[in-house]
Amino acid sequence: MLADRALVRSGLSSSTGNSENRQCQNQNEEVSLVLKQRQQQVDEMMEILPNLQYGLDVNPRFTKGVMGAEFTVGLTAFDALGVDLVHGWLVDPTENDGETFRLIGSRSYNEVVEVIINGNEASSSIDQITKLKSEKETELAACSSTTSKEEMVNMNDIEESAVIND
Repeated sequence: MLADRALVRSGLSSSTGNSENRQCQNQNEEVSLVLKQRQQQVDEMMEILPNLQYGLDVNPRFTKGVMGAEFTVGLTAFDALGVDLVHGWLVDPTENDGETFRLIGSRSYNEVVEVIINGNEASSSIDQITKLKSEKETELAACSSTTSKEEMVNMNDIEESAVIND
């Protein structure tokens, strides 16, 4: 306490020292955080490097410009090295009156593929339902025509018996 008073009287307060210590501590924490992030990036890169011989999973977005891509673990290497990954898979908003652009919207490559697969599955289901409907209609028509023929035979029998009885 006496030391603090002496520092204050001489114009050197302990609060100045504390503020410098806090600044150093904050800088150390920031450096520590950056180092942890870098270490995590290096760890992720070490996991994906062996798989690069098979390719890299990149999921571009067609309407977000040349740098538009959904984040994947494979992009970690580019981020860590400060390399911008660009692609040319873009949709022209003026082509086909913008219809393709409107249909794709903000979807990524993987999302567009999923829509196509779901559409194909739905189309296949519609084809199966249409075929089943056609088969049932054919069966129903066959039953209707058979019943009509039987009724006609019965009516002819009744008429013949009526003629014979007269």
